[in-house]
Parts: sequence; C-alpha cells; structure tokens
Amino acid sequence: MVWPWQVEIHPSLKGVIRNLALCVRTDMAVTSTTIRSMYSVLVDENVKMNDSLRGVVDAGLLACLNDMHSKPVLDFMCELSAFLEFACVREGCCRLKTLESVHGTLRACAPAIRKRLVTIENTPTFNGRKWRSIRGFCMELTCAGKIMESDAARVFFYGGRDHALAILMLLQEAGYTESDTVDATLRFDDTNVFSCALQNGEQTIVLLGEHHNQTGVDFETKLVNTMRQLCASEDRTDFFVEKHMQSSREDSVQDTLQQFLSCSMNLSIHRIRCSSEFENCRWFNIHPIDTRHFDLGFLREEMLQHLSTNFLFLKKSTAFQNDCFEALRRQLKPCLTCTA
Repeated sequence: MVWPWQVEIHPSLKGVIRNLALCVRTDMAVTSTTIRSMYSVLVDENVKMNDSLRGVVDAGLLACLNDMHSKPVLDFMCELSAFLEFACVREGCCRLKTLESVHGTLRACAPAIRKRLVTIENTPTFNGRKWRSIRGFCMELTCAGKIMESDAARVFFYGGRDHALAILMLLQEAGYTESDTVDATLRFDDTNVFSCALQNGEQTIVLLGEHHNQTGVDFETKLVNTMRQLCASEDRTDFFVEKHMQSSREDSVQDTLQQFLSCSMNLSIHRIRCSSEFENCRWFNIHPIDTRHFDLGFLREEMLQHLSTNFLFLKKSTAFQNDCFEALRRQLKPCLTCTA
C-alpha cells in the first residue's frame, strides 16, 4: 500500500463489512462472534492494508477478545467499523488528494511547514496524539492553500481554535498581514473565540477559532446574522468550515456511522456546519474543509485511545503513527522549496 493509513477492500467484501458495522452500531454491544467475524474478513487477501496498520487492527481485535464486555472494547469496535465502512463507500479516499491539489500554492509557506513538521515529529504517540497532529496539520495545510487560491472578496475560516491559529501562521508566512480596519460586521469579540482579520490586497480574510466546548449561543447568533447579511450581498464570500466532506447528493450510499460519530456532540459549530439555511445563497459559498477523513480515512485518534493500556496495542500504535509521519514528510517534500 502507498499510504500507512490506506485500506482497499474488494467489492465482494464490502457488503459483509457494512453489515458488521451495522451490527456494532445498532446493537451497541460486542460479542466474540462479531470480533472473530471481523478478523476473518480482514485477513482475507481481498482486504489490503499496510503492515503497520494491520498490526494495530490485529492487536486491537486480540485485546477485544480478552475483554469483550468493557466500554473501551465497544468504543474501539465502533471506531474500527466506521473506518472500514467509510473505506467501502468512499472511493479514492486515504490518498491525500485534496492536500496534493494545493502543493504548488503551499510552497509560499515552506518555512512554517518545516517548523510544524519538527513539532509533530517530537509529539508523543500515546493516545494517538501524533496521529491527531498529523490529521489536523493536513486539514490546516489544505485550508490555507484553498484560502490563498480564493479570489472572493471575503474569505472565512470557522473551526477549532488550534486550527485557526495554525492557519494564521501559514498565511502570515505567505505574506498575509493582520488588519484592524475591517468592517465592524466582520469583527467578533468573544472571550471563547479566537478572531483574527487579515488583509491581502483588497481581499479580507477572517479566521474564527472556537473553544468547542465553551463557545456560547451569543457568538453563534452573531455569526449566523453576519452570514445572512453576506448571503444577501453581491460580493462573493468563501466560507470554509471545519465540516466533514459529505458524499455527493447523487450518491445513494451515505456514510451514516461517521456522521453519527462526528455530529453527535453538542457544539456551537454544529449550527453552522449542519444547517441547510445557506445552501441557496448565490454569492455566499460554504465549503466543507475537514478533509481529514477523505485524505486520511475515517481513522480518528479515538481508535488509538480506547485500548492504549494494552502493551501490544500501544507498541503497534506507536509504529503506525511514526510510519504515518514519515509518509507525510515525504508527501510534503515538493512544498518545502520556497518560492522566489
């Protein structure tokens, strides 16, 4: 396999895997039959994955057999099922395609990318922390690249605070400067939200980073009202939001388990990313920018957390995360040559 996080499943097995995922989701319980069935499917030659990822999966299933009735086992099986089901329904995932599409643009951020790679390399692997950093960085890089490529009069990013700060560093490296002269309607003063306005010629960029569990309804209301004003404006706005990239409307297969896992939290940002209110705005375009699942698979750090007290699983998880970092560093090599 090209990427450590990649899995390819032959069409003949996709139905079996999706049925197993359905059992885990609906029963919310794990039996030895479920675990053994999952293992027997995954050792089939028609399921291809990198050795380090297979090591994580095998160690996880073995740990599950030894302690079937604990909550960590159920949580691990739910995450594993979601990862495999996503690979079944999303053709072409796990190949960093969206990140690769902005490689040329990201060369302007080369020094900042090098610095962040050093930080990630030194991040501990326990509880999937290095994998979390890798996934977050891939989304941040893609978003920064898309912002730099946008020719809209106004560009927004709305997501987690850490992501907003990381995107700010990349844009500043590329020459974007902070501005204190933006229109009052584009200013957001909230102690629980990081807000920063940048200027690039005539273009205004607004970065909004919430504390996911602390951002209140007042901020949410102001942002929605601002979005309604921008929807009615004749100047184009690109609004990038930390939202999981959906299957196309024409695709009858929906990745329902992933939506359940990623949209079941009570967060302010859900008012924006789960609303259909702004779908018909002519000049206000919302772009889901959470490319982590499509580029890296629905392999969340939670899958590496639930069994982290198991020595064998922890060892395999460490090897997997280090392999992923080296793969990302190789993939970003074309971005590390500064532009003139």
